Amino acid sequence: MRADRLIAIVMHLQSKGKMTAKELAALLEVSERTIYRDIDALGSAGVPIVADSGLGGGFSLSPGYRTNVDGLHKDEIHALFLQLDERPFRQLGIGQSLQSALLKIFHSLPGQLRHDAEWIQNRVYLDTRSWRPRPDDTKFMRQLQRSVWEELQVNLLYRDRTGTDYRWAADPFGLVLKSGMWFLVVRTEQGLVSLRVARIREFELTDRKFERPADFNLEAYWGVWTTDYERKAAPYEVRMRADTVALAALSAMSEASVDETSIRETEEGRSSVRVLFPSEEIALTFAAGWAAHVEALAPQELRVRLAERAALLREQYGEQNF
Repeated sequence: MRADRLIAIVMHLQSKGKMTAKELAALLEVSERTIYRDIDALGSAGVPIVADSGLGGGFSLSPGYRTNVDGLHKDEIHALFLQLDERPFRQLGIGQSLQSALLKIFHSLPGQLRHDAEWIQNRVYLDTRSWRPRPDDTKFMRQLQRSVWEELQVNLLYRDRTGTDYRWAADPFGLVLKSGMWFLVVRTEQGLVSLRVARIREFELTDRKFERPADFNLEAYWGVWTTDYERKAAPYEVRMRADTVALAALSAMSEASVDETSIRETEEGRSSVRVLFPSEEIALTFAAGWAAHVEALAPQELRVRLAERAALLREQYGEQNF
């Protein structure tokens, strides 16, 4: 609704200061032309919006102007009182503060909206935990939080997934919770890196202050980092023709994921199947080791590598002089 959008524009300008039409349009998911029309409407209604043109320009509210928007509607109550997994808030030491804030808002609501808040809490629950057990990553949480909050440099020892240790003097920029796992975004001599908190072996908080760039956006950085990580960690897809013995072996492998919906029986008594491996090397090892029971159909580069390995084996063992 337009009324909600007009209120949202005022709230964004009040909380963030100067913003461009492009930024407002992206936040509110409308066109820039719509934002310009809404700005004109707000001005006509007496809201003192200042428009600055040129480089560094944008819209802002007149200095000292504040507005109070009274009354929350049903959808806003639902969004505010969704039943959350409180564990991340407790880990950050703000679980009680969250409960206190929600209770204050709840008790200030009129009867019907209070009912709406109770209703949504028993209809939707947001569980941020992973299905699999995770290593404890809260050992240094209080120090991590303080380093981020107060912009204090830290000395840490980090062990990556290969077992390699790194010692860094780092500037902590932010904490991110992803699928039940905490990550610490830090600036090192090599640039910005994202560290899984559970892999931090030593953590020393110093009294050295650092300056966090004013234009650093944690959400934007994390979006770029996760996209790059997922691209690098994308599974290696293989089309295979396998007998029942190979299918059973594939299903039992922790390193392979069989697409059950892709299984199609063939005339040769085998089945074509789509299998996801962590890497080409693991796919190659399996296909070569189970050659009597499985044939790799695609991708072509895997077939080429299998043929090269077969030729090498034939050269070594094809003719034996006994």
